Amino acid sequence: MPLALNLVLMLPLFFPSAIASPETTETLRVLHFNLDRHNTNFTGVAGYIEQTPADIVFLQEVTPTWLSEIESQVSRYEVRFSRPQNDSQGVALLVPVEPTPNPSTGPKLDPTRLPMKSNT
Repeated sequence: MPLALNLVLMLPLFFPSAIASPETTETLRVLHFNLDRHNTNFTGVAGYIEQTPADIVFLQEVTPTWLSEIESQVSRYEVRFSRPQNDSQGVALLVPVEPTPNPSTGPKLDPTRLPMKSNT
């Protein structure tokens, strides 16, 4: 019985054309990055974030040093929320400075719709 139930639930996932999709959709592009607090490749990581089109960027293991480096090297995004810590619990949320075109529909997503303000 569990096998039959799993097949019923999983089988449609292998046939995406059978799943109806709306004519217009908005795509939310998320970049999630674990910085690794011991990593010192600030320029490489900042360059990757800078060239990756995303509507929202979540960073983990954000230290005060990492936050400073991200803020100084990444101009495409602004920090909306941050809680840097010297252990592996620091986080940050970045949004584009300018709305990014949505590849699905063409309209621009407005990052100012997020009800957060920077703690920095």
